[in-house]
Amino acid sequence: MGVCMQQQKIDRGSRLWRLNRKVESEPWIHGAISAATRHWPGYMIEAACLGLFMVSACSFTVLLQHPGSAIRQMLPSARVRRLLTGVAMGLTAIALIYSPCAYSGACE
Repeated sequence: MGVCMQQQKIDRGSRLWRLNRKVESEPWIHGAISAATRHWPGYMIEAACLGLFMVSACSFTVLLQHPGSAIRQMLPSARVRRLLTGVAMGLTAIALIYSPCAYSGACE
């Protein structure tokens, strides 16, 4: 794996900054594939959480906004229905972010 580190000095005002750059002799796709194979469980958890959020958002929206819904007829105010939809989506997002299985660190 032909990876070497180069140091480069950059003048930022009166200070000299050192940057470490990777110079790779192989294409970037190998690094992307390597990262994907190492971190696939975290990616699957993120995908599952996104899917759960979308199902929850669709369910609450249909429950509160569909003209044939009993809850919609109990709540004639569109503002109250929108508020409840937003609260439900916010609580769903909070529950997914702070769930014990969401360890991937995307929200840190």
